[in-house]
Amino acid sequence: MSRSPADVSEAFRQLSIAGGQPFTDPLADLQMRQVEAAALCADGQLDRAGAAADAMVALLANIGTPEVAADVYGLAADVAARSGHVTVAVARVRAAVRDLHLLSGHVGRLAQRRGLLATKRSSFAGLMETLTASAAASQAGLAGIEVAEAQREDTLVGVLSATKTAMPPQLREVADRADEVRHTLAHIADPAHAGQLGEIDVLTGRLKDEQATLTSRLTDLIGGTFAELYVPTPIAGTDLLDRCGQDGLLSLTVTDSGTADYAGHLVFRVPGEAPKIQEFQLVGAAATVLDQLRSGAATRSADAARAFGELWESTRHEIAKTLLPEQLRDWIRSTPVGAPDRHRLVICADGPLRAMPFPALPLADGVAVISNATVNRLPLLRLIGNPPAEAPTRPALLGYFHPRLAGAQRERQLLTRMHESGEVDLTVAGSRDELLDELATGRHDVLILATHGRGHGLEFEFQLHGERGISSARLLTARVPRTVLAPACYSGADAGSDATGMIAACLAAGATTVLSGLWRLPDGPTGRLMSHIYRRLPSGAALRDIAAAAPLAVGVDPTRVNPLAWAGLMVTDTTTGVASAGVARIPSGE
Repeated sequence: MSRSPADVSEAFRQLSIAGGQPFTDPLADLQMRQVEAAALCADGQLDRAGAAADAMVALLANIGTPEVAADVYGLAADVAARSGHVTVAVARVRAAVRDLHLLSGHVGRLAQRRGLLATKRSSFAGLMETLTASAAASQAGLAGIEVAEAQREDTLVGVLSATKTAMPPQLREVADRADEVRHTLAHIADPAHAGQLGEIDVLTGRLKDEQATLTSRLTDLIGGTFAELYVPTPIAGTDLLDRCGQDGLLSLTVTDSGTADYAGHLVFRVPGEAPKIQEFQLVGAAATVLDQLRSGAATRSADAARAFGELWESTRHEIAKTLLPEQLRDWIRSTPVGAPDRHRLVICADGPLRAMPFPALPLADGVAVISNATVNRLPLLRLIGNPPAEAPTRPALLGYFHPRLAGAQRERQLLTRMHESGEVDLTVAGSRDELLDELATGRHDVLILATHGRGHGLEFEFQLHGERGISSARLLTARVPRTVLAPACYSGADAGSDATGMIAACLAAGATTVLSGLWRLPDGPTGRLMSHIYRRLPSGAALRDIAAAAPLAVGVDPTRVNPLAWAGLMVTDTTTGVASAGVARIPSGE
């Protein structure tokens, strides 16, 4: 937390004035302590800064407001880290995010330190920096998971709230009230200035109770997954790790993106070990790789794709070294190449890193991540934990295949042959009404939407021929099967900036497994991969295992072939253990 000499001098001037004034308002006293602690820390007077930080934390007992608490604990954590008290710093970071779920959808805009020494950086980024400075503390990585999850939830709720006009009226009424509760909690400190501090704890308690009631109503209307997305509950890092079981974990958050580089923080966990946190930075050609994937420049033409392949070849080892810590790479390599029981790696990658082809990252010469592990990409860690369903011997597929898309019709022909041979039970819907009527029966294991899609959040819409499409909001009140295959171009990329979009919407609507496309997918190679996946559906294997085996099965060497040709299919699986084989599908249609 660097401060200019002018800032520090002005802070001390204000403190000298404030110090002579009696405080009858605990909130005003607390704000003075915040300025004092920040100024002393910036001036290098760490012992005095620590005492001021302890004093302001003690004052929180009289001010039970989530936003103020997050602000105070964040500053106190920074002071403790700079003073070398890393265990205290980590404990205060965890306290800072403990109640942020109450403000989800607002905290990203409101919880930035204001006043004389205000910082321009996101409060989440500041907390991550405090944790990397305190990495020696045993729970620093655990706290890093909690901070990253709080940031993702804030962004997701904000987007869902912004697109809630697409919700059915009954659902929108509940969502509106949930937003009102959040807004009140975000501004609950206001009564303090009116001398009503004694009422804050009572009001906070009532609002928390109402949030619980709203969560129950949302669960009744749609299901627990959507309720948990829209009205999040407190985050506990230990619970998130338990949900991951024996899977490895990699959480990456970009906290600073400049004109030529990307900087951020990552947390990783090898099963049996405590999670660890560290900084990362992609610069130069490695940052250009990400730029080209995000912008679509890499897939704009055949020449652009070839040029990207050359760029990838020259930078992939550097990127792997930056984004995959050595201990995590060693764990992935510990499984023999092509072993039937390969390791499973859960990845939550935010913002620009959403487009990174993690399965293609090299572990060594001739070995890539996908050679030894399946990769599960999640928008939120808390979504994992659904129990696996028993795999049907003949999965029931419900599909809509756009009549004007050649790729969709090829998929229909393949699945029709599988239906005729008794491998699957295929039902084809020819219109919107037929599709919704079939969904209402709840008898299908797999939903196939072989069409284009557009939009994001609850406004993401699957396009139908000659009639209006089906939005994600409409699917919220339908009975969506457990698995959705959506390898359309960019079907998974709209989640890159907001941790929502088609993937989160499908999960909220009842799906537990989704396959989507990260970029413009090439028709021929993608068709071969999808043919393998379709043929393996009756096997009962988990979709992420089927997808991980697909490149090798169709003759792709992941260490030599351009990742644009095969690594654009992303699997999101919220089940624990072995997932069911049910699948839903939206093809590239190219």
